[in-house]
Amino acid sequence: MSTELGRGGEEARPLELARDRLGAQIWIDQGDSEERIRFLLATAHDIGLGWVRLFLIWPWIEPSPGEWRFELFDAAFDAARRFHLRVKATLTANSGPWHVGTPSVLHSHTGILDPGQREPMRRYVLQCVRRYARHPALGQWVLWNEPSGGRERTPETLRRWREWLRYRYAGDIEALNRRWRTGYRAFDEVPFPEEVAHPSHAGSSWNSYDPWLEDWRARAAWLQEEIAWVRDLVREIDPRTPTCVNPTAIFTNQAAEATDLAGLAQVVDVLGASYHPSWHFGFARREDYPGLIAAGVRYQASARPGAAVEVTEVQAGNTLISGRRPSEVRPAELARFYLAGLAAGATAVTAWCLNTRHQDWEAGDWALLNDQDGPSDRSRMLRTLHDRLQRALALLGSIRAAEPRAWVGVDLDSQALEWVESLLGAGELPGRGRHDSVRGAGLLTALLLELGVPATIASMEQLPVRPPPEGGLILLSHVVAFEPQRAGDLLSFVERGGILVIDATTGRKDSDARLHVPWPGGLATALGLRATGLRSHPEGHQLLLAGLPAGRWALARLQVELDHGVGWRAWEALRFAEDGAPCVWERHYGRGRVVVSAGPLGPSLVHYPDSTPSVRFLLRALAAGLRHPIHPKGDQPGVICLPMTGDRGQLTVLLAPELERRGGRPVYVALPEGVHQDLWTDAPVVPGSDGEVGLPMPDGIALIYSQEVMSN
Repeated sequence: MSTELGRGGEEARPLELARDRLGAQIWIDQGDSEERIRFLLATAHDIGLGWVRLFLIWPWIEPSPGEWRFELFDAAFDAARRFHLRVKATLTANSGPWHVGTPSVLHSHTGILDPGQREPMRRYVLQCVRRYARHPALGQWVLWNEPSGGRERTPETLRRWREWLRYRYAGDIEALNRRWRTGYRAFDEVPFPEEVAHPSHAGSSWNSYDPWLEDWRARAAWLQEEIAWVRDLVREIDPRTPTCVNPTAIFTNQAAEATDLAGLAQVVDVLGASYHPSWHFGFARREDYPGLIAAGVRYQASARPGAAVEVTEVQAGNTLISGRRPSEVRPAELARFYLAGLAAGATAVTAWCLNTRHQDWEAGDWALLNDQDGPSDRSRMLRTLHDRLQRALALLGSIRAAEPRAWVGVDLDSQALEWVESLLGAGELPGRGRHDSVRGAGLLTALLLELGVPATIASMEQLPVRPPPEGGLILLSHVVAFEPQRAGDLLSFVERGGILVIDATTGRKDSDARLHVPWPGGLATALGLRATGLRSHPEGHQLLLAGLPAGRWALARLQVELDHGVGWRAWEALRFAEDGAPCVWERHYGRGRVVVSAGPLGPSLVHYPDSTPSVRFLLRALAAGLRHPIHPKGDQPGVICLPMTGDRGQLTVLLAPELERRGGRPVYVALPEGVHQDLWTDAPVVPGSDGEVGLPMPDGIALIYSQEVMSN
């Protein structure tokens, strides 16, 4: 076991396991002194951190060609070693200095803008890796910060685009011409997608979709190749230190951002992500933020089962200039952000940022500390989190997230169709937006966590074909396109006792934008349910639940033709207000059930929060047997349950809005008989005669330690 060094450098107690899970970005300004750097690293140690993330800023490291200046970063690495902190060293090869053709910019998300930049990039990466590969403080290489897009239009990317098309069409230019409605003689004539149509027809919805459908795939492959190129340079010198990358497109359209999580997970050892409510959660209510972080981490984990995932960045302080929806982060809220990531399976959570920048963009924003580098209520809360987490680890040993019992499916080809139709179509509306499926998946997963069901987002490729022994649920909402062969796996899941839920807009088309006839693709005939069309209303469709108004579902209402004699029945309680028609149908299939919603569930949550009671009603009815034994009771918005299993017992992480945000009301939880203790307050937790308990949870946090592992 490694040892920790105190502030004076002396050897102290064994390394605390909680520190391995907690980190923050340290921002070094160009004129910083070694004294300030040591102070910041010492502060990181004192508040309970074991990781610091550090950008190796190329414009500062090579201010003129061949002049290498590592003094600032040497000071940071040495201070990290002194205070037993491990460094997440972030390479910035895509953000070069003035002399490689990118003046002024300090950091960017672009790729290579000119083939002539590649050799200077190579030299920069090798210089950094040679400098720090053997430094005892090095813990990880972040290869590329927040990669996305791949939209660079350069001679190099044009050549790759044409190579991609030659591969995709197996060298048959006539096959491309038939799908694109073009007349190219060779792949070397094909331009970028935006240049295919006549300038007068650019952006027309009558253009062929396929140039754009191939564009996202080509960009995603390009992004993975570029990150792999940086990784391979690192591996020339350092074969052991784990590598990481942290995309941001978790709850934005991943096809638009060329973010293939499964592909990226194959390139690196640790798949990270960035979660900044000010930037990324503008579609959600504040109480949903921890649930979305947990859902996102579970989604990361599903991309490459068994591989490590982390939260590489999470908002740690106030924003004013940064973000689409600037906001503060309250101290207890920050602790919930960390716990949501850790309880969902992240190996570590790293805040952005320990300290604030002092000049230009983000100056005065994001900091965990105050603007004078002094302690804040947030930094004090982080120390509290460390201490409580250490107590949990001491009791349980290693802990890991519970296996899911519910899967919310998403599909990249489906997101690509959403993106193209928003790009070429008549504009975005609620229920017809480019981000609707993946954001809806996030909110549906968070809602399942509110119900106490261990749930995850997963790509269609990663959905199980067999439910767990205690049962399972697959929910497909607004997965507008998938291939018919997917249907076999879905039906296998149901035949073996699982529940499949599909909604109004799921399975209409295939990945080439062709309408399935009949639809939903591959399922319609087998289930005896054929969609005859949709009824659209831009203001949505009003609902009644047990005769009372229950909000509205977005845009589209499904019209179906049901086979007689196969057992379809309508749910009585949930109906459309317009005509009293049922909103939900259900039938048995094998040992399981298929449930069809006549409205789009996820998009309705995204655009109409008043739809939440109707969606919660549907999910509660289906997931009652899938709940963890400790779970929230009734309707308590924003109260989520994240069970974890340890070597010596079980930990149930309950997260909720703070007491004052709940109007002073306790959080009511189902609690089986047994010995339970809340490690956040160090108080015993005893169920009442009705098997429930009301928890004060003033910080919106309870860590329920149970000596016995519970199951349904």
